[in-house]
This record gives sequence, structure tokens and C-alpha cells, in this order.
Amino acid sequence: MSDLLSQVNASRARLQALGLAEADLPFFLQTGEFRTACLLLHGSAASPCNSRPLAQQLFGMGYAVYAPLLAGHHDLAALQRGETSWLDCYHAAADALQALRTQFEAVYVIGSSFGGSLAYLLGVEQGADLAGVVALSAPAMEEPRWQPTRPWMREVKQATAAAAWHVRQLHCPTLVMHSVDDPHVRVDHALTAYPLIPARRKKLSLYNGIGHALGFGFNTAEVAQDIDLFIRFNHAPVPLRLSLPDRGYQQVLLAGEFSAWQASQPFVWTADGWQCELALAPGAYQYKLVIDGRWQCDPDAESVLTPHGEVNSLLRVSKA
Repeated sequence: MSDLLSQVNASRARLQALGLAEADLPFFLQTGEFRTACLLLHGSAASPCNSRPLAQQLFGMGYAVYAPLLAGHHDLAALQRGETSWLDCYHAAADALQALRTQFEAVYVIGSSFGGSLAYLLGVEQGADLAGVVALSAPAMEEPRWQPTRPWMREVKQATAAAAWHVRQLHCPTLVMHSVDDPHVRVDHALTAYPLIPARRKKLSLYNGIGHALGFGFNTAEVAQDIDLFIRFNHAPVPLRLSLPDRGYQQVLLAGEFSAWQASQPFVWTADGWQCELALAPGAYQYKLVIDGRWQCDPDAESVLTPHGEVNSLLRVSKA
């Protein structure tokens, strides 16, 4: 059993003991074959039950899915009294993201409503190690006229203000999804935030007739398909060329995580030295060179220490 699955099961048992319904418990859908994971963040005063329809669609498409219960949402009365801050929820989401990153090559944060505001902020703070952000019906525009009186809604307003300001620093791939007839978070939030996002890979998808139920309403299958297309486009292979100076080698091969550590990719000798061309999806890959039968690190590359004490070279592939 994976560490994350053990954590989720322990959390479920603890919350069940507090009287939480099965539908409101966190859940983790995965198999050992999945390499990409989605972190689903629910909305304000909601629970993972709102995330399950979309989670099941994404799981069926080949993605692991983790839907945690955000901080304080096990006791809605205490939440509304202001006993939890929006930063507590942010840190809970960040911890969930870190747990996923230890097990999967790529992680996407998918947030609904208040969870979408958190997704924006996670993309800003941890975008370098994040595959992408998907924001559904997300508040990201300040509304001075809205002056909530309840303590928790004041926290939501602060989270919205933080997202509205920091989307200007969101550089990781971003998909903004909103329904034009959303009565709770007006589509203006998406239309205002999207042009401010500096990410080179971004997309705005608008829907109609779904209100604030985007991701758990009647068009959940369509939303899941659009997310799947976004992820697949984001993982389109990027052409690369590795070079190695000629020092009288007879043969140079490349082996790494991208080839199941099989030394099957040959370098070609040229007048400029040894060259190897390949195409990889964006991400970070450990690798080694096999030079005349000897496995060694690339002297010109970044290195990384594995949990077993071995040193490998590290290849970082940026989005095209």
C-alpha cells in the first residue's frame, strides 16, 4: 500500500469517527500504472462529494485522482464561525500536492470555485514543479461592493483577493473553465483573470447552461474531456538534442527513466562531437550515459542523488 493511500485511509477513519458521512470523506483513485495525477480541490463549505463525478471520469481516462477534505470542512458550523482561515485550507492543499508529487511524474491541480482560487495560488507558489492548473468557476476578481458579514466568507474574500493579484505571476500551463450563466461566481472572474495570466500555455473554455455546477453537473463528461485534451496537449513531446565532446569514444548510448533504463538510444558521431536527438514530454528525467560499456553521469548536466545513494544526471524538459 502506498504512503499516500495509507494517509488517506487513516484520514477517512478519523473523520468517520467524528461522524462525517461516507460521501464527504477524502478519496484516492489510482492503480500502479498511472504516471499522471490530478489533485481535486472542492469549493467553500463543500466536500469531496462534489469532486467525485469529475474524479471518476478522469480516473477512467487514466489519471490517478486525489480529492482531500480541506481544513476545517469537517465541521461547517465551526467553519462559518471563522475557526479556520483560508490559509489553513491553502496549506492543506499544498500538503496534498506534495504527497502526490512524491509518487507521480506529473501532477495537475484542479480546483472548483474556492478550490480554484487555491489552485491559482498553488500554481504561482509551486508552478516550477507543477504540470499545470485547471480552475473551474474560480473567483479571481476583487469585488469591492461585496462585504461579507460572516467570518468564513470574509476568509473566502481574502483568498479571492490573493488569487486576483497573484494570477499575474502564474507561469505554469493553465486551463480556465467557467459557465457564462454562473450566478454565484460571475464569468467576469474568468474573463478578467485570463488575460492577466502570463503562462505561455493557457486556454479559456466557456460553457452555458451549467451555472455553478461545472465539474459535477450534467456536462461533467464534456468537462473531463476538455481537461484530458489540455493535459495531452501539454505533454506533447519537445524535440531535444544532447551533445558530448569527442574524447576518442567508440560508442555512446543514452539510458534513463524515459527508456525504462534501457541503453537503447545511440549518440551519433559528428564533426562537432557526439549528438543524440530525442523528443520528451515536459518534465524532469534522470539519465546516464553508457560510454564504451561504462555507465556514467553526463559531466555537463545537473545531477541528483537517488534514495538508494546513486547519482544520476538530470534532464529538465521545458514546455515548448
